[in-house]
Amino acid sequence: MRQLVGSKLSRRYGASRIRTAMFVCLLLFATGMAWASWSPDIRVQRVILSLHLGEVSINTWSQCLREAAFFSEVDPALLQAIVTVESGDHPYAFGWFDHQGMRRSYKAPTYTAAVAQLDALERQQIRFDVGLAQVNSRNLPVLEQRTGMASIRALDPCTNLQFAGIILREQIGRHGPTWRAVAGYNGALSYVPKVRRVYCAHMPDAPDCNRALPLSELLCEPIPVSRTERYYKVFRTHA
Repeated sequence: MRQLVGSKLSRRYGASRIRTAMFVCLLLFATGMAWASWSPDIRVQRVILSLHLGEVSINTWSQCLREAAFFSEVDPALLQAIVTVESGDHPYAFGWFDHQGMRRSYKAPTYTAAVAQLDALERQQIRFDVGLAQVNSRNLPVLEQRTGMASIRALDPCTNLQFAGIILREQIGRHGPTWRAVAGYNGALSYVPKVRRVYCAHMPDAPDCNRALPLSELLCEPIPVSRTERYYKVFRTHA
C-alpha cells in the first residue's frame, strides 16, 4: 500500500513538473516574440539646457549616466558636460570626415534613420563618432569583444554611456585622474576647455572653477570626482 501511494505521488509530482516546464517554455516563447517585434523608434525632442541651475532639466538616461560615471570614478556632472559638448545631448548624433576631408555631422530624428546612417557610414568604410558620447567607430569592435554588445547598440543611450565610461576609465588609467584624460577621450587638447566651461557653468562652486588656467596647467589639474549628491540637485529628475 505504501508503494502504491508513493507511486501515485510520484506520478502527480512528475505531471506537475511537466506542466511547470510547459508554462515556462510558453512564457519564454511569448517574451521572445515580444522582444523580436520591439523597435525603439522614438522621436527625439531637443533638450535645452539652461545655465541657471533652477532650470536645468535632466534627460531620460540620467541614471545610466550616473552609473557610467561611477564606473569611471568621475563626477557625473563631468560626464554630462562631455555628453553636452560631444553631441548636444542627442542620442542619434553622428560626426565624421568625408572622403574630401570635410567635417560632417548629422542628428537623426528617429532610431530608424540613425540605423540607416550608421549602416551607410560602415558600408563606405568611413570612421565616425556616434551617439550621446560620440564613441568613435574604431573602438566599437573592441568594445563588442569586451562587452558582447554589437556596434548597433551604440545608438542606445545607456549602452553608449557604458562605452564612454569604459573609454574614459582607460584614459584615466593612462594619464591619471587629470584633465589630460579628458583630452585623451576626445583626442584633442582644445577639447578640454570646452568641457570645463560646460562643467563649471553647471557647477560654479566647484573647486578651481573660479580660476582661469592656461591649458598647460589645466591638463595637469585633477578632474572632479565624488560629487554625486550635488549632481542629483542640479540635474534633478522631473516627474
